[in-house]
Amino acid sequence: MIVPHHTQPVIYMKALLPKLLVCATICLPAASFAITINFDANPAPPFFTDKTAQDIVTTPAVTIQGGVILNQSSWANGATSSPNVYATTNIFVSFLPAIISGVFSAPVSFLQLDVLNGLFNTPSTFTLTGFSGNGSVVDMISLTGFGEPGFVGHLSISGSGIMSFGVTSDQAPGIDFAIDTVNFSSGNAVPEASSTLGLMALALVGLAILRCKRTHRSRSMV
Repeated sequence: MIVPHHTQPVIYMKALLPKLLVCATICLPAASFAITINFDANPAPPFFTDKTAQDIVTTPAVTIQGGVILNQSSWANGATSSPNVYATTNIFVSFLPAIISGVFSAPVSFLQLDVLNGLFNTPSTFTLTGFSGNGSVVDMISLTGFGEPGFVGHLSISGSGIMSFGVTSDQAPGIDFAIDTVNFSSGNAVPEASSTLGLMALALVGLAILRCKRTHRSRSMV
């Protein structure tokens, strides 16, 4: 004769399992992390001539140089994260190299940024290049056809081991452009303790369910 015994623990565990699955999924981080750098922390003037030296932007993740932080009001309010942009030129001041570059503190696998044209009615090409630690090109992309000032384009590159980048333009008779909203990510993230604990809890629940099922079967076959 088969008599059901102690079915409640099994039912309870079955009901609990989907919730723990969701918890473990939420706790488990993605294989990469993303960082966004913008230039909006402090008020900035609108014109190159308001500056006397370049602004080197230094963070724990990246150092960006070759430009100055300006208010977007002189860039047709085209900043993709208001209110500032990071701009360079070789027309209006002499202390800028007309190339914006960045150096990462750890290898990067993806880089995306926005670029703004600063020359009136001058179709231009902008190029974003990513370099490895030994200076070889990892990836490169060019965007053509920039016209009106403030026109915004999006450039992105990817590849293993990007340690630095450069943004250049073929503008003539001089260089005048800006970047904004620099996003990058690395594929070297290590799972956090929360995700490890979530997976351990899920494994323990699975073992408990199996044990309860076996106990239930052994007691019911009497």
